[in-house]
Amino acid sequence: MLQCNNKEQSTAIFATLNLKIEQLKHEIKERRYTEQQILLLNKNLEQSINERTAELQHKNQELNRFLAELKSAQDQIIRSERLASLGGMVAGVAHEINNPVGVCLTASSHLTQQVSCYQTLYHQDKLTRNDLEKFLETASKSSAIIESNLNRAANQIGRFKQLAVDQSNDEKRFINVKKYLTELLLSLQPYFENTSHTWNIMCDKALTIETYPGAIGQIITNLISNSMTHGLVDIDNGKIEIEIFQNKGLIQFHYKDNGIGIPLHDRPKVFDPFFTTKRNQGGSGLGMNIVYNLVTGKLGGNISIENKQSNGAYFFFTIPESL
Repeated sequence: MLQCNNKEQSTAIFATLNLKIEQLKHEIKERRYTEQQILLLNKNLEQSINERTAELQHKNQELNRFLAELKSAQDQIIRSERLASLGGMVAGVAHEINNPVGVCLTASSHLTQQVSCYQTLYHQDKLTRNDLEKFLETASKSSAIIESNLNRAANQIGRFKQLAVDQSNDEKRFINVKKYLTELLLSLQPYFENTSHTWNIMCDKALTIETYPGAIGQIITNLISNSMTHGLVDIDNGKIEIEIFQNKGLIQFHYKDNGIGIPLHDRPKVFDPFFTTKRNQGGSGLGMNIVYNLVTGKLGGNISIENKQSNGAYFFFTIPESL
């Protein structure tokens, strides 16, 4: 009876061991399957990462190419805007030179006529002392008029030459701010032609800074163009004021007009590229974006639009005193 019990116990023990062995085999099998799945997942993940990396590299190359094309397009737009400004200056200079040259032509024509008249009297032996004195007085006045107006025209040309150089290159130099802006505004007289609009520059006459004059000229030109095209188009006696201050190494520019102003809902978008309210009238929406890029990029400054201003447009920008 004892022997039978031992045999049953042994059989039970072997059965338990076999069960545990089967369980262990099953666990080992599952573990191997899991390891294979993990290896497969790792392989697939590595392949996915490589594919994604290659895709990102390709997209990065496309993005770099797109950015290069965008930069090139932006440079071309800025050059086009500069040429447009230069064209405006040419028209302004032509307008300013036309008057003194016209006066010179009139004076020289009158002098030529008088010379012919007195030559006739001389050859006929009819020239009197009184006639000679009248001729000398006429010649003196005509010469003075011609000289004065030729000097005026020469000054206009000289001013234009420097402004043209500033607009066509990116060289940095020292400028007297009030003198430079005054000369710039005089060259932009065609904008004010056939209007009663006026402009005023308030600035310390001695304020001199080292900067990129072409960039400043482009900024002011675009702001004036924006005022004349949008703000003052239906306004009588429009006024543009440019006030400049020096403060702790910064130059502050306050640009204002008394036009219809900029609607509140449009003000956050004013500096966005291609934003314009005159698209059906030829507006490109790039003028103010170029202003923003020149101030913040080329000149290393900041620009904002005054949101509290209810009447007219008010732009405020600062640039370093020296670059």
